[in-house]
Amino acid sequence: NKKLVNDFENTLWKLNNDLPPYMSVSNEFYFTTIAGLKFSCALGSTGPCIIGPDGSVELGVCSIVEVKDGGEDKPEGYYIAKYGDSWQTQIHLKNFSERDIKELTTKFGIPRGRFPEGTTSFYQTPAFKALCYWTVEHPKVVKRIARNGGRYLPDWYEQVMAIIHVQKGYQEPTEEDFLKAIEKEPYLIDFGIRCSFHIDRKKTAEENRADFLNERQSFAASGYREFSVCCEWLHGCKQRKTINTSFNSYSYKHMVEAWAKRNGSDDYYVSNGAFIAAAIHMGYHWKLEFDSPNVMFNISAKSPAIPYKLKAITA
Repeated sequence: NKKLVNDFENTLWKLNNDLPPYMSVSNEFYFTTIAGLKFSCALGSTGPCIIGPDGSVELGVCSIVEVKDGGEDKPEGYYIAKYGDSWQTQIHLKNFSERDIKELTTKFGIPRGRFPEGTTSFYQTPAFKALCYWTVEHPKVVKRIARNGGRYLPDWYEQVMAIIHVQKGYQEPTEEDFLKAIEKEPYLIDFGIRCSFHIDRKKTAEENRADFLNERQSFAASGYREFSVCCEWLHGCKQRKTINTSFNSYSYKHMVEAWAKRNGSDDYYVSNGAFIAAAIHMGYHWKLEFDSPNVMFNISAKSPAIPYKLKAITA
C-alpha cells in the first residue's frame, strides 16, 4: 500500500528534528577536507547545513567567529557559530589558519563575523553546485524537505530549481532574436515603453521623434547582452493564463539583477526595455500600463525563479 507507506514515512520525517536517519539515500551531497578536518553538506529538515567533526549548523544563519579568551570547554580559535554569536558555537575549526578560513568560505559561502540573515554567498559555491546535481538525482527527497517549511535559508529550493530549470533545454537567443522582439513593440526603448515621461515639452514634435528614433537605434545596437541575461532568467519562469498584476517589468528587472549578482556576475545591470524584449521573445503575453514605461506579463508568481519572500507576499 503505497499511500500507507508514504504516510508512515512522512510521520517519521516529522519526528526527526535534523538529519533523518530513515532515508533510503544519504542526505549528504558535498564532502571536503580542510586542514585535516572533514566537512560535508547535508539536507536537514530545515534545509542545507554544514557538518563538521563535532557538530552541525544550518547554512544561511551561520558565520565564522574567533574566540580569543577560551577555556577548557571552549579553547581559543575559530568556530562556526549560529548567527555569529560566540555563545552559539557549533563547529570548532581546530588549528585553522587564515588560508584555511578563506578556503572554507570559498567552498561553503560562510562569512566571517556577524552579518544580516539575508546575506549569503552559498549560491556561488561548489557546495551549492553539488546540491543542484544531487537534486537532479533525488528530486522527491529534496521536494519533501522543501515543503516542510522552517527554512533558515528561505529561498534555497527556489534557487536550486531555477538553476536546474535553466540548464534543461535552454538555448541562448541570438542578436536576430533580440531585433525581432523589438520589432513586435514599436515604442520599446532602453527605458521601457515610450510614454509622456520621455517627451520633452520644450522640443518640437519632429525633434522628439528624432530623439526617440535615436534611442531606439541605440537600444538595438547595445541591448543584446542584457536581453540574453533576462532570457536565461525567464527560462526559470512559468506562464499562467492571466496577466499577473502583482509585478511589472521594472519589478522583474530587479529580480534578474539580484539573480545575476548572486551568480557572481560583475556586470549584472539590465534595463527595463531589455526585460520587456526578453519576455516578448520567450512568448509571454503582455499588457501595457497606462502612460507608463512598464509592462505586466502572465508570469506565474509560483515560478522557480521568483524569490521565495516575494512569493509569500503574493500568496
